[in-house]
Amino acid sequence: TVVGAEHQYVYEALSLFKRDRTNAKGLAALRELVSLRRAGLADSDPRSAVIAECICSAANSIADRNRVTRGTLEMMTEAEPLARAAADLHPHKKAWIYWNFARNLIARREYARAELLCREAIAILESFTIPSDDLRLVARSSLGDALARQRCDAEAEPLLLDVFRRQLAAIGPKHNETRDTMLAIVRLYRDAGRARDAIPLAATVARVRWL
Repeated sequence: TVVGAEHQYVYEALSLFKRDRTNAKGLAALRELVSLRRAGLADSDPRSAVIAECICSAANSIADRNRVTRGTLEMMTEAEPLARAAADLHPHKKAWIYWNFARNLIARREYARAELLCREAIAILESFTIPSDDLRLVARSSLGDALARQRCDAEAEPLLLDVFRRQLAAIGPKHNETRDTMLAIVRLYRDAGRARDAIPLAATVARVRWL
């Protein structure tokens, strides 16, 4: 097993969490896993990083289907410090966990904290030479959204417009990530009293998704 025989109880709790993560028992399974992991494994233990990945995977899956919830926030609140403490966790996975926490924080209106996490994720991702990286785009989109909600329009607007253009080319207007970026731009223009400027962008997505 991943955790070893001496920590079999942690492995069993992880297995239960993976089984129940998207149903009504998911939070109870998470809390049991967290309690046992904290009692038996240090944050910096490589096995804690594996647990962080599993928790983030559950939160990511739920958020992609149903949007973020208090449950996904609780998951990411546990996963993020484990990722930060993990010396051997792949940087791309670390960035993925930071971004997932950030999008939960945006939903909770903790925009400044979300902004910092997005910037950390982007800095990690920009150290790679991957020509096309969807995670980099969604992290930049979330950064633009967090900035716009803090009324930092001068930085947010060109960032969001660039992400939207790239997403249209890479994944198309039907994709939920493209829609989310478009909605962030619409909010920015609405709050700035420029709602008319959002119409052409919204129409680009609406024609394909809803007409």
